[in-house]
Amino acid sequence: MDVKLKMTEPSAVPSLLDLIVNARISMFLMGLELKLDCLGSEAFDRHRGDAWGYAEQAGYLYHDQTIPNQFVGGYELEDAWHSGLSRYQETLIGAQEEEWGGCCL
Repeated sequence: MDVKLKMTEPSAVPSLLDLIVNARISMFLMGLELKLDCLGSEAFDRHRGDAWGYAEQAGYLYHDQTIPNQFVGGYELEDAWHSGLSRYQETLIGAQEEEWGGCCL
């Protein structure tokens, strides 16, 4: 009996859960680098950048949600979430200014 699974296109926008899990995994890997006394290594910096990027993207894409508990107190994840919110607000303000022709009331 042959069963063929139809592969679907991945979503263009990652789910909030995917971003949370990826950020926390990157933080875990960063912790392993610390245990191996590799602070400042290329791998440590890559995991740190990945964790920040996932959390920042979550804040940008899911700006209408409260910060996930998994990001609160999670080293830099909370700051990254807020950075994503700020980036979204700047994008929104820029779009509004462009729509209004640069005129502010």
